[in-house]
Amino acid sequence: MGKNKTKKWFLSLPNVAAHFFSEELKRETLFGTLKKSLKKKNLKFSQAETLCGLLEKQAKVYPQKPFIYFEDQTISFGEADDLTNSVGNYLSAIGFSQGDGLGIMMGNCPEFIYTYYATQRMGMYMVPINTALRGDGLEYIINHSDIKILIIDAEQLPHIEAIKGGLKNIESIYVRGTSSGGQALPSEFQNIDIFFSSSKAPSPSWKVKPDDISTIMYTSGTTGRPKGVVFDYSNTWLRRMGLFAHLIFNKDDVIYTCLPLFHANALFLTFSASLWLGIPVVLAKKFSASKFWDEVNEHGATTFSSIGAMIPILLKSPKKADVSANSIRLVLSAACPAHSWEEFEDRFGLKIWEGYSAVDGGSRFIFNLGNAPVGSIGRPMGVKYKLLKEDGSEAGARENGELVFCVDGEKKAVHYFKNEKATSEKVRDGLLYSGDILYKDEKGYLYFVGRKTESMRRRGENVSAFEIENTILKHPDILECAAFGVPSQLAEEDIMCVVVPVGGQKIEPENLKQWLGEKLASFAIPRYIRVMNELPKTATHRVIKGKLKDQGVTLDTIDLES
Repeated sequence: MGKNKTKKWFLSLPNVAAHFFSEELKRETLFGTLKKSLKKKNLKFSQAETLCGLLEKQAKVYPQKPFIYFEDQTISFGEADDLTNSVGNYLSAIGFSQGDGLGIMMGNCPEFIYTYYATQRMGMYMVPINTALRGDGLEYIINHSDIKILIIDAEQLPHIEAIKGGLKNIESIYVRGTSSGGQALPSEFQNIDIFFSSSKAPSPSWKVKPDDISTIMYTSGTTGRPKGVVFDYSNTWLRRMGLFAHLIFNKDDVIYTCLPLFHANALFLTFSASLWLGIPVVLAKKFSASKFWDEVNEHGATTFSSIGAMIPILLKSPKKADVSANSIRLVLSAACPAHSWEEFEDRFGLKIWEGYSAVDGGSRFIFNLGNAPVGSIGRPMGVKYKLLKEDGSEAGARENGELVFCVDGEKKAVHYFKNEKATSEKVRDGLLYSGDILYKDEKGYLYFVGRKTESMRRRGENVSAFEIENTILKHPDILECAAFGVPSQLAEEDIMCVVVPVGGQKIEPENLKQWLGEKLASFAIPRYIRVMNELPKTATHRVIKGKLKDQGVTLDTIDLES
């Protein structure tokens, strides 16, 4: 940016960011802080800057200030700190301690937060488990993670009982959500309410060591078994989140999230920002387009995070007279389609800031804080990177390449639990391979193209599923879509696309083919079109393409080349 644009952008930042930068100037440069935040050897560990240290601090500063709004509950920082201590004291009383693992398989609720932060206060580690997992996939994560205690929602009881005989390390299972319904628990299960019967005073024996594991978050396992990404107590990722929080949020902000707490966005980004700045979180159970703006406005939320198809879905939902008067000023987005960006801003009277990160991305972040073109994720700040083509050479402007971060000399930039082979493949020769394909423009701004594993080979060309999907979503009658490759009789792959129409609309495949012919290269136009009422999704709103690919070309699929 030019000097004037830089000044204008700086002045548009939240007041707390300006204060943060001024303080940085007194101590050292911002880039110095960013550089140090990327190297653990330059960071001095402080127990006060753990999740629980931050909660304890805010509980002293703002004991009565709302921390979590959840349904009809309002929980203050002081109450959350007390309840976290109760959980920790109970776990200590029944014999759990530093280094033990605890799994949480619950939907969004305050108890998730209390239990997680209790493990962080005790030096235990927590494993968030996707509530959609079943059978072998669920059993694998529970066993592989070596957790000893499991906390679940009552609705998960049948799924846990189905695999109970294969669980190797579990000593105790606690259940949430049975006290009001009168449901009788099997003898080997206990009600989570007992967690809150212990003393609210913190134990002086709780100590945290910087190299101990604090959290293991499993990947989705799209290319094999899920891998457990290890986070330790060294504060590196949390300090980066502190930089992010001071850059993005105001002290009077209220953050809304409907993303699941077993996902890094809600658990790490949203709640750590809340703890750093002492600002409230409106926690919804899940994303609902029909309830979204009512939930946002009920507590005057000023910002929320969006991933996947949330923005296009909200944009194509029926218009309401009161939506334009919503309280949101800023959306923190990941993978917002460029064609929806400005339309969404104009319709709802807010700003979109785009970001890029990954749970196994070594805590690297790239942001477009309104200082880069629409559709771009921005330019890395204080982060060295390359875009590498398939032959290993660096991609030039407008050329696709895999995003690779330079992590030379950084110990355990990414560490997969009990999987040294995957760790060494992820980080090798001082480089961290993201698995994501991007390109940069002539000014160095980066643009996301798609996952390397979702690239399709057709007619000698590599085709991005992300590009096809973003193009199809421009169609006014299509709400959602998923593109993927299916076997072809002519080798390589044919492209199939499953589409969900906007309510009441009818999709004519031939008309869609003609429409796409004006917007996509011929080799990128799907051969197969299937219309469905809804797409199978994870709780993080990602389409489960594996299910669609397994179904393949079904009887209701239209072959546009027949």
